[in-house]
Amino acid sequence: MSTTSLYVELVVIGFQVLTWFALLFDSIKLGLIRTIVNTTNGTLIIFAAIIVAYILGMIFDRVADVVFARSEMKIRIASGLQAENSLLVEGTSKSHEFQLYTKSKHRILRSAALNIPLITIAGLIHMIANHRLQMPLAAVILITGGVLTVLSFWSTRLTLESFYNKTRLLELYCNHKNRMDESSEK
Repeated sequence: MSTTSLYVELVVIGFQVLTWFALLFDSIKLGLIRTIVNTTNGTLIIFAAIIVAYILGMIFDRVADVVFARSEMKIRIASGLQAENSLLVEGTSKSHEFQLYTKSKHRILRSAALNIPLITIAGLIHMIANHRLQMPLAAVILITGGVLTVLSFWSTRLTLESFYNKTRLLELYCNHKNRMDESSEK
């Protein structure tokens, strides 16, 4: 996988984490983030935020690995895929591109499925802490957060099922081709 694309994925995941973390932190220390933003050079803040987001992204990606490990294994087993790894997919350039795209999409969707409810809850806590909780807005935030969470979980599952099913078909094709090559050599 390209180092740049992996870096970008981890930064995207990290910014998701940074969003709910900043909302919670600002709920505890009211106005501190605003003070930091107003008194610090914008370039420095952006640079620091990217570094922090990258680190949080690496950590949270591992958390997502642990949280989703069991369900991902069930999906892999249900696909009938025999290989324990996906080296088979790396055989052709188009298959390899598909694998990289799918892994990238899956990593971001999986993290969003965990981060969106945390962002929603942190946003509501922040509104309560700042005495700005209005019930219609809170309802919109809850409904939107709930819908996006469900869509993220659903998309994560469908992406993984599609990947394993296509990889299984490729595995069957390669096994058949190898048997045909072996029988033609005899």
